[in-house]
Amino acid sequence: MHYIYDISVNLNKKYIDFFEWEKQDKIITITKAPLIKVNQNTFNDIMSNNIKLSEETISKIIKPTFKYYLIMTNDNIIMVKFNHQGVNELKSSLEVTDELDILENSRGIKETKIDYQVISKENFIFQTRFEKKMIKFLSSEINKLSIPMDNDKIKYLYLECYGTEERNSHKALSIIKKNFNNSNELNKMYQIFKLIEQK
Repeated sequence: MHYIYDISVNLNKKYIDFFEWEKQDKIITITKAPLIKVNQNTFNDIMSNNIKLSEETISKIIKPTFKYYLIMTNDNIIMVKFNHQGVNELKSSLEVTDELDILENSRGIKETKIDYQVISKENFIFQTRFEKKMIKFLSSEINKLSIPMDNDKIKYLYLECYGTEERNSHKALSIIKKNFNNSNELNKMYQIFKLIEQK
């Protein structure tokens, strides 16, 4: 079995791309991890879904002395923590330099066949962490709006977002609530709310 040493990771239940790591994330260093090469379909399932390794695979590749495993293809790599039942509990991308270095130096490794079952699929919607934060913030702020107390604010938001006036506050608020997490409206509405906060 091949091993990789001293790898920085940011382990979470859902995969987070390295470019979205944040200062407050808990970055740890894995001092030693087995390296296992799999086919692309297996890699995609491990990265995107919750899987459970078969008993045969657990006995073949899971070692009592290791919690963390590097799973790779020719083009991708991910750090995974498997529990004693063979479920992929945590996942992490790697720093770019580590990823490129490992992939470049491990191309000759043979693929290992891994038997597993997908126990639950993750509803994958591509959103950056910042987009998720914006949606959470806007959802909170929009739910605070009330009629008639915030009529002027609602009309101002509608005008700034859509470029036209809407005299009916109920209709304006309904459209804002419906569309605020639309990718075309999200950043604009977030900036407007932040501007209002500063006034």
